[in-house]
Amino acid sequence: MAGAGAVQPKEKLSIVVVHNGVAREFDAPENAAVQSVLSRAMAEFGVAGQSDYALFTEQNVEVNANQSFKDAGIVDEQRLVLRTRTVRSGTLVVVR
Repeated sequence: MAGAGAVQPKEKLSIVVVHNGVAREFDAPENAAVQSVLSRAMAEFGVAGQSDYALFTEQNVEVNANQSFKDAGIVDEQRLVLRTRTVRSGTLVVVR
């Protein structure tokens, strides 16, 4: 049994998703599949139905949508970028 002062792990994460310079916050259980927030973010940003979109870390690493947030190493308040897997033209800019 944990003591009164023990820190409990956070079971629900707040994930910030950025798309075209606009940031939105999404809540998800840490054991939920990344796909759950990917689908909600795509609908929120109006890109639902487009299969080439994925979530990327600010280091430009694609997050595996089939993993849980915990298994993917995503932490509370982390910023993820929603974009196409292939940048078509211009320069990729990550807004902080």
